[in-house]
Amino acid sequence: MQMQMIHAFLMLCKIQNITKCSEILGISQQGLSRQIHMMEQELDTTLFERQPRGVRLTPQGELLRPYLEKSFSLYEEGLQSLEHYDKDRTRDLTIFICPGIHTVLGTKFFLAFDHAHPEINLHLQYVSDPEAENALLDGRADGAFLDWPEHTELYDMYQVVHSRLVAVMRPDHPLAGRQEISFQDLRGEKCFFPDSLHRKNQQFKHAYPDIYFSLERSYISNDYETYINLPKELGGIALSFEITLRNLEPGLVVIPFKEDSYVSLFYCIRNDRPVDAALQAFSDYIYRNVDVIAR
Repeated sequence: MQMQMIHAFLMLCKIQNITKCSEILGISQQGLSRQIHMMEQELDTTLFERQPRGVRLTPQGELLRPYLEKSFSLYEEGLQSLEHYDKDRTRDLTIFICPGIHTVLGTKFFLAFDHAHPEINLHLQYVSDPEAENALLDGRADGAFLDWPEHTELYDMYQVVHSRLVAVMRPDHPLAGRQEISFQDLRGEKCFFPDSLHRKNQQFKHAYPDIYFSLERSYISNDYETYINLPKELGGIALSFEITLRNLEPGLVVIPFKEDSYVSLFYCIRNDRPVDAALQAFSDYIYRNVDVIAR
């Protein structure tokens, strides 16, 4: 029995007039009568008795009515649930990204997610690490890639990168012949940092304030592919981490630091907020594919 028939039956039960009921349903009187007749044939019973001013239910119709009302109500609830499900899946998903992630993951990484999930509108925001964490804390970000988050107790975290800190310079730089260098060796040098707010920059300032303030510091954008090649044209030293060196131009020297200094990047979501289908799909994508990233 089709839901269209059940709907017609229930509406006629309520209106008790074929002419008015057909107008409400937007079908002809003949079409409505045909649907009721088909139901009666299928059930092998009479559902309505004709009256001078309309129709009324037979005892068989009265017996059937509550069951069909319940069935139709469940059908409508199912349609509403399906509509809400589609709305939950088709939504904007905003992910904030700290410096280096674009270089580490690459555009294709995120395009592949877009291709696999056309129902999700993925928006990436490239900002400094503190800005990314603030966005996660105040709800502007559904998820964020962070360099050593400060509020670790608030997040579900998944480590994406653990990479050694290095110095990039030209071969003619006075420090270029070293096997390793220390932060002490940077005193007074011209150094490039990816961002004045970058957390590694802030850690350096707090750990070695005398050295940090002796530097000739230059801050540029968060584009690591451009940033790590600055010493070739401008001299000086670019402070970076090993995993960003994939597109390093020839003619530059990479020297690791003596200190046990690493950059660790994490994918984080708030552990106190519901995870809908869109965010779960993106998180699953990170968990499945993060192992392709070299440490």
